This record gives sequence, structure tokens and C-alpha cells, in this order.
Amino acid sequence: MKFIKLFLSTLSILIFMSSCASHVTIAYSDLPENNNSLLLKPSLDMPKTSVVVNGTLLVDQKFIKDVKITGLPDGSNSFQVSSGSAVYSENLNVKRDINLNNGEEKTELIKSPTISNGYWTSMSLTWIGIIALILL
Repeated sequence: MKFIKLFLSTLSILIFMSSCASHVTIAYSDLPENNNSLLLKPSLDMPKTSVVVNGTLLVDQKFIKDVKITGLPDGSNSFQVSSGSAVYSENLNVKRDINLNNGEEKTELIKSPTISNGYWTSMSLTWIGIIALILL
């Protein structure tokens, strides 16, 4: 019985500590003259993230670590990153313009909102439950 509790607790800890966020790579255009790329890197993994580049929706409601957009044209490009989740204290909505030329690869850092108090409360209660399960 003790072994089963220990196994279930360890499994619970591994599930809670794992991340389902992914590195997303998407091509804006397949034209050979469009050879610039942009890496959008949020400071924290972002759930329910959408990315719009030059008015085109490229990523729709994905859980991301980062987004790499290839095939961008030379000149001015605009992008918008939006994310909404109960994990964060407010929704994210970032709009920026960026100039790319001659096969450039740029990285844009996106500051994520702070984590909400409700998230920390639920995580604390979860960990208390797991520790209680181990000790009982």
C-alpha cells in the first residue's frame, strides 16, 4: 500500500512539473526572396497564445515556449502577440513594428504578465495534497 502511494505521488509530481508548451516554427511565405526570420520569445511559457504578422493569423491559441517565423519580406513588418489565461494577472497584448533586411534573423523578447495569486493558491493546495498523500 505504501509503495502504491509513493508511486502515485511521484507520478503526480512529474505530471505537475512537466510542460506541454512547444517551440512553434511557421513559414510566413515560401517565396525565395523572403528570407528573413523573427523569433518571438516570451519570458514565461504562454498558454492560449495567438500571433498575427502583417494582418495574417499564424498561430491560434497555442501553448508556446517561443515562436519562430520564417519567410518574412524585407522592410517593415508588424506583429501582434496576444495571450489570455487565468494563470496570469492580466492578458498579454503586444503590438510592434520591426524592420528586417537581407536575410536577417531577429529575436524579440516579450515580457509576460505576472502570475496571479489564484494560481499560487491552487498550486500550494495541490502540493499540500501531494505531501499529505505521501505522509499518510
